[in-house]
Amino acid sequence: MNVDQTRAIVSVLSERPADVPTKCAVGDVDAPLPNDPRIAPGADVLALVVAERDCNHRLWHLEDEARRKDAGDAHVAAVKRAIDRWNQRRNDLIERIDETLLAQLPAPDPARAEQHS
Repeated sequence: MNVDQTRAIVSVLSERPADVPTKCAVGDVDAPLPNDPRIAPGADVLALVVAERDCNHRLWHLEDEARRKDAGDAHVAAVKRAIDRWNQRRNDLIERIDETLLAQLPAPDPARAEQHS
């Protein structure tokens, strides 16, 4: 990853996602996760980071919804299931980000590796 890519990621992470709702509608809680073309196979690291940031944003609002004092048990349970689904997507994205970054690193040379024991 070069300096420009790093700056782009830092810039994106400092922005509030425009397309993620600030509140979760009750009907959104049980909805399946939307297909996200940004995370298709071969997506670049910036697209994956943006998608992961959006997952975090969605999760924060779902967690707020789960803490509502006026929500019934059934609603809180549905919100918790939605949190589980979004957490799994976030974890999958983090793994993809790691894989993408690792693929950009040069292969290690054991002969040049520093010995510490």
